[in-house]
Amino acid sequence: MIDLEKITPLEFCILVMWMHGWTISKIHLSIAKRHGKTANGVRGIINKLEKRRQELTREERQAVLDGWRAARIDDGMLPEAYFKATSLASDQKGKKVVAETTKIAKAVESPPDPKTRAGRAELKRRKKEEKRRQALAEEEAKRRSEGLAPRGMMAEPLAFLAGSGALDEPGEKKGGIRALSRDRRREAGERLRAMLVSAYGSGLKTANYEAVGGGGGTGVAIHAAVAENLANIAQIKAMLSPEEFERLDKMLRLDLFVWQMQGELSEEPLIDEIRRLLDVLSVHFDFISLRYFRERWGATIEMPNVGRSNSRQANRAARDMLEKAQRQVR
Repeated sequence: MIDLEKITPLEFCILVMWMHGWTISKIHLSIAKRHGKTANGVRGIINKLEKRRQELTREERQAVLDGWRAARIDDGMLPEAYFKATSLASDQKGKKVVAETTKIAKAVESPPDPKTRAGRAELKRRKKEEKRRQALAEEEAKRRSEGLAPRGMMAEPLAFLAGSGALDEPGEKKGGIRALSRDRRREAGERLRAMLVSAYGSGLKTANYEAVGGGGGTGVAIHAAVAENLANIAQIKAMLSPEEFERLDKMLRLDLFVWQMQGELSEEPLIDEIRRLLDVLSVHFDFISLRYFRERWGATIEMPNVGRSNSRQANRAARDMLEKAQRQVR
């Protein structure tokens, strides 16, 4: 009924609520307003549907919702109850959603007359509206080139990839190994992000090493946790090239949508590369075996020479790195 790959998670939620049985006003007040959408904006999203809701039976609406639930892109934001078609009120059945294209069509049929005051005012309004749209398009292109989230997108990159199905294992049936692959890759990314933020900060705030180890038991615990994270990060860096680690750091710690940035690869190959990098992390965290990685990607990984027996040496090296960072801050 609609191509889910061409809509945002917010638009998906609006369509589900509409097909569930909510009114435009209720959808606007409950979710769209806080994301900057007007009631007319909600109406415009609904107009993307090929058939009006009023033309569908309750069973047909339920079939549509079942299909959307199987391929949902809302990252679990909507409750399951919203994927159940409810009975429409009598006044809802007769209402029509006025298509925005109607106004556009009338404007094309009867262009404004520049000889009249009203015509000149309309031409001025259209010129202003065209400039506004062009500015929005330029802003969106700039956001994409800088790796920032698209307008209206609230999810961070890793959650977006998981919710859109990009972390699923291609070629496998829904459920089963696809779900396991998606959850495993997301968990691996979440773990590395926690380590990076602990060691280096989130990108919005620099790590304050001066406040670490200030006395008592708490400071020692934080100090040890950071040292352990630095040791793990060093091992992961040894498994990746500098460019690969930088790409993960941009996506996980700085929340940049790296697959849409200028100078990067085209989106599809780069997303496949992200899946491979998350599988490297999965090997490090013992989520999958090195043998499985070789069979899946046709390549191997150079495992760092850090075993269980010399983990103390790794921790000691991490502590040295931490002390060096402290001296640089001072």
